[in-house]
Amino acid sequence: MTPEPRRPQCPWAHTVMQVHIDCALCVCPVKQQAKLRLIEAKRLVPDSNRP
Repeated sequence: MTPEPRRPQCPWAHTVMQVHIDCALCVCPVKQQAKLRLIEAKRLVPDSNRP
């Protein structure tokens, strides 16, 4: 049995999302990158009802 691959850690992305909480995702490239990293790391699952 092969071990499950480790998920990438991205603690900075969590911090960015917290610091940029008032920023709109559509206008803040820093928050956009943090969201993408969290999705790639499977630490965030986007709401399927939102764009």
